[in-house]
Amino acid sequence: RALAPRAVAAQAMAPTPQEVLGAFEGRAALGPEALKALEVVDASPQQLRTFQPRALARAALAAASATPVRAKVLQEVSRAVAGAGEEQLKEFEASDLTTLAWAFAAADHCDEEAVAALTVLGKQVKERAWEFSGDELAKTVRAFAELRVQHQGMLTTVTMETMWKIDQFSSGGLARMAEALVLLDFCKEPTFEWMAARVIGRLSDYKPDELATVCWAFAAGGGGGAGF
Repeated sequence: RALAPRAVAAQAMAPTPQEVLGAFEGRAALGPEALKALEVVDASPQQLRTFQPRALARAALAAASATPVRAKVLQEVSRAVAGAGEEQLKEFEASDLTTLAWAFAAADHCDEEAVAALTVLGKQVKERAWEFSGDELAKTVRAFAELRVQHQGMLTTVTMETMWKIDQFSSGGLARMAEALVLLDFCKEPTFEWMAARVIGRLSDYKPDELATVCWAFAAGGGGGAGF
């Protein structure tokens, strides 16, 4: 039966799954519209290949935020990222790369395809670390640590960038970075000395749980120097 003109117009005006999922920031639970869009994509994950970079990253975040996790969506996102060319990868902003890594970690999604995607993400971080804020770097590295995925090139660059951006980290971001580097067994000096000096100089900024994380990281990593 043909749709009435008004129904056709309403259908044409309805936001697409890409538009709906592209607006999901993960700050709240998935709403009915986002859940519906996620179900559409889950039923036909190949359409993710047409998503813009930000929408692709946020679709992954939505898939990780759903109960149960939408593994098919994450698998297709992994394939899209791992198979992307250099020009396509340049279209991802630093925040998009962080969102992708965090989505995989939140979902504990670390199959062979996810590792291939994370390897590509790590290379992008290595080459573009200067584009990331301190807290974005910390969240990205923490995601790799959560999944126990080592990317030596990324970590080498990130430890250098951490020193350059030491004043830009929030207290939670710096605690997260210290913890992540220890979990990845990448406790390099003088990065830990710089982090320790920053913490000591701004102790009042740190919440008890953040201080506990920092203390654990320096104790476990053997860094920070005698002053800490």
